[in-house]
This record gives sequence, structure tokens and C-alpha cells, in this order.
Amino acid sequence: MSALRCPAPAKGGRTDRTSGPAALHMRLARQVYGLLEDLSARRVTEPGLTLTGDLALDSLRMVMLLVGLEERFGFELAEADINPFALKTAGDVVRLAAGYLAGKGGGRSA
Repeated sequence: MSALRCPAPAKGGRTDRTSGPAALHMRLARQVYGLLEDLSARRVTEPGLTLTGDLALDSLRMVMLLVGLEERFGFELAEADINPFALKTAGDVVRLAAGYLAGKGGGRSA
């Protein structure tokens, strides 16, 4: 999988709608949703779906989710982010990955 990077602006200093920050976030969300779909065998279409409820991820699959994030996106989770049950929704997983990809470490707020 290729790393998600913010593209250089197009001529005139603007980025087009398919390569700006919103588009990058959507591509990241689709990749995270794909990982969640692989683990749950259910379609993931919105950030509010709960991991243990809607997607029925058990403890083993929650750990597999964290390992999958590290492998798919090429970062290593900090010890503070290793508790899989701190993640409640699909959107939480996207924010966690986005925080690491932006170089800010974990995506969770305290």
C-alpha cells in the first residue's frame, strides 16, 4: 500500500478536489474501513459504527486491528495507544491512523 501524502499544489497554488486534505482523509478512511471489513466480514460505511457492537470485533480481532494498522500504514504504535478497547468506533480508528501518518503520534485525545 502506498503512503498517503499531501500532494504539491497544482498550477496557481491550488490543489484539486481529488488530491487535497479531504480527499486524503477519505482515502485513509476507505483503507481503514477495508481493514475493519476484513476483520468483521461486515460492510463499514460510516465512522460511527462501533467496533465491539456493530462490527462484533472480539478481543483477538481488536488486537489484530492494531497489528493490521501498523503493517498497512508502516508505523509503530506507542505504548499508550496499544489498548485496543480505547477505540470505540470506526472513526476512532481513522483518527488514530491519521495522527500517526501526520507524524503527530497517536490520534486519540486524552
